[in-house]
Amino acid sequence: VAASKFLATLGAPCGSADGGGLSYQKGAKPDGSASSHGLLGLTAAIPVTGPKKLAGSPACSGTTGRKVASYLSSRILVKGALDSSFGSGPDYTSTASTVMAFVAGGYGKPAVAKATSTLAANARAFAEKDGVAVPAALGLLLMVSEATGKNPKSFGGINLVTALQGSQR
Repeated sequence: VAASKFLATLGAPCGSADGGGLSYQKGAKPDGSASSHGLLGLTAAIPVTGPKKLAGSPACSGTTGRKVASYLSSRILVKGALDSSFGSGPDYTSTASTVMAFVAGGYGKPAVAKATSTLAANARAFAEKDGVAVPAALGLLLMVSEATGKNPKSFGGINLVTALQGSQR
């Protein structure tokens, strides 16, 4: 409850261009990274417990979590992934965190589908750098596959289990 009240002080008012989004600190512009990780905490999405029946995109009203989810859903539905808060291009880490939070919260079905598809389509680019496995990315994709009921042995053309195990050598 205390965390939700604090995060509410960082949220943009519904009806504004960034309605429901969270900022990294007071006075800053809301962004996908702060919003995604705030929602991850609000929904207690970790540990991931598997797929759930999801409702549609939440409206920007009610709880802080629903407001943040509305903001994130609207961003993901445009491009399939959140924009990076630290430069140009997509932020697959925050997008993966958002998928887990949406599943834990039981909402965002269209955004979960679009984000999961985008993550799968870009799995190799996200989970490998210069031909070397990126364990953090592989772990996130494993949690996304668990949360969404996708096959972790064939997610975006990668066997996430084998790739993560191989990265431990």
